[in-house]
Amino acid sequence: MGPVRLAAREPTMLTGTPLTYQLGNGMRLVAWDPEWDGPVRPGGTLRFTLYWACDVPPDRPLNIFVHLVGEDGSPLAQGDGPPLDGDYPTDLWAPGDIVADERVVALPVTLSPGRYTLLVGLYSLETGERLPAFDAHGTRLPADAIPLTALEVTP
Repeated sequence: MGPVRLAAREPTMLTGTPLTYQLGNGMRLVAWDPEWDGPVRPGGTLRFTLYWACDVPPDRPLNIFVHLVGEDGSPLAQGDGPPLDGDYPTDLWAPGDIVADERVVALPVTLSPGRYTLLVGLYSLETGERLPAFDAHGTRLPADAIPLTALEVTP
């Protein structure tokens, strides 16, 4: 017997800011919804929801990466892991699925005030290789990472 797919959750309603990013041959990031509305400070947390669409399911489980990077591109905080804490692996997604995935990124207390970029994308659990990421015009993104937003960290 093969995998059993359960559909016991409510249909996902898209909220937040619409996005148009393609990852690999069948995954899309279609919206995001930040859940912070005040200043971003060292030691704080970033909470947000990513809305993923599946056109063609991947043949293997994928992880989501979320990296807060400085000007040199080095990750200073991250929130990697499977969607929905592993409860609904990407290789079980079906065409037409919209999956809302809540993310939390803890910021280090040592994070210096300044401007940062929040990057997201998908990668293979088996190889660590990132799926190619493309913008709305079909241009491949540097490091296969979607620049979700710029953040100003204040003291």
